[in-house]
Amino acid sequence: MKTILVGGSLALASSALAFSNVGVFSGSLNDNFESYPDYNNGGTYTSMAVMGGAATFTGNPDGSPGMWVVNVNTTFWGLGGNGSGGANSGVQSLGFYDGGIGPTITLTFANAVTDFGGYWQTCDSNYGNVNVSFYDAGNNLIGTDSWVQAGNAFQWRGWSDAGGIKTMVLTGNSAPIVDDITANGAVPEPASMAALGLGIATLIRRRAKKA
Repeated sequence: MKTILVGGSLALASSALAFSNVGVFSGSLNDNFESYPDYNNGGTYTSMAVMGGAATFTGNPDGSPGMWVVNVNTTFWGLGGNGSGGANSGVQSLGFYDGGIGPTITLTFANAVTDFGGYWQTCDSNYGNVNVSFYDAGNNLIGTDSWVQAGNAFQWRGWSDAGGIKTMVLTGNSAPIVDDITANGAVPEPASMAALGLGIATLIRRRAKKA
């Protein structure tokens, strides 16, 4: 395979005060990439449904593959000064690469989630930062994060927003690896929330009339 990259510091975005980093958690949606064909067996993707279809990774818009399933037994994934890529658990992980210019990868949830996280492995700081931007269901920017990491160990990065994370866009270094991704509960769509609010209001009016 080729080279890879990534890095470490939090930046919160515009008007979404609810957005924050979050520690390690076990969500209701999970994926460890163990069930996918690896790089040597056709495991190259421009679009990849994960977490049982609850989310989809989409690769680079210029048509390059973008995503490879890395198997520690069959695939070499260079991490610059940090050695080679591996897996946080099992033997497989997911790597992003685009010819050394930095990937543009989008993760889109079928329904917005309140929490998302995973374990990352990256190149040294010579490759710059991994940058991620988060958007809600209305495509409004709700938060950002940027980090660079030293050493070969996997590093947890997790994010939370009570209003719901619908999309994450990853840019920056050319080839980060992620493993053991997890997410928490879908956020009700606006129409569902409106219907729920209407139902509660109706119930309150009925009780008020009886009183």
